[in-house]
Amino acid sequence: KLHYFVGVETFNYSEDYTTTLNASGTPGNGSADLTNFLNALGNTLIVAPGRTFAQDFNRAYTNDRKNTVFFGRLDWGISENHRGTLRVNSQNWRSINGTTTGAFASSVGESNNGIEENRSLSWVAELSSVFGANWVNEARVQIASERRPRLAQSSISSEIGVAGRAAGQNEFLPNGLDETTTQLIDNVTFSTGDWTLKGGMDLQGFEYLNQFFRKQNGQWSFSTYNAAFQWAQGLPLSTGATPGSIT
Repeated sequence: KLHYFVGVETFNYSEDYTTTLNASGTPGNGSADLTNFLNALGNTLIVAPGRTFAQDFNRAYTNDRKNTVFFGRLDWGISENHRGTLRVNSQNWRSINGTTTGAFASSVGESNNGIEENRSLSWVAELSSVFGANWVNEARVQIASERRPRLAQSSISSEIGVAGRAAGQNEFLPNGLDETTTQLIDNVTFSTGDWTLKGGMDLQGFEYLNQFFRKQNGQWSFSTYNAAFQWAQGLPLSTGATPGSIT
């Protein structure tokens, strides 16, 4: 009369990224511009514990992803006319340095990346009942929750963007979304001869808590190495052969 099933699945994956802080041929981003920026700001600006803006680049870091899924089911033949079922599903996903991945990761220092999580849990209870020769009732209750916190890798510096590279606390981290769903379903079926009548209800409740604050720790953005150098020196942005812009 009583049957059970349990399943567990685990996924692990790692990918290495190498960030770059290189000169280019575009105006304001040449070798001399990069050297000036590093001497004036890049080698001294702290963006993570024990690490400067320059040290956050031209180095490797790893994106580690792990997901564990659990499923359990219990079936109970209560009697000839009644059967109960209980199901539980859970998932725990965690990705370190998973906010910016793939080809885009080369332009983001580890301090500007984040930790992504997705934790979910759902319970479903069902009861199927037969009453006499004509009536069947199916009742179901479900409670499900999802938590999606996203954490910053560093919180000691504003996001600093220079020439398309970024370090320091990501401007939209941390944030999070919590979602809770409650559902109650009851369906009644009546059969007689060639006729089948069915009726029921489906009541659902949703609750959301969404925390998403942009630029909560500030953001500095320099279009070129030269623009960042000029700002660090207290010079007007029109000074020099290649003026830049700050936003």
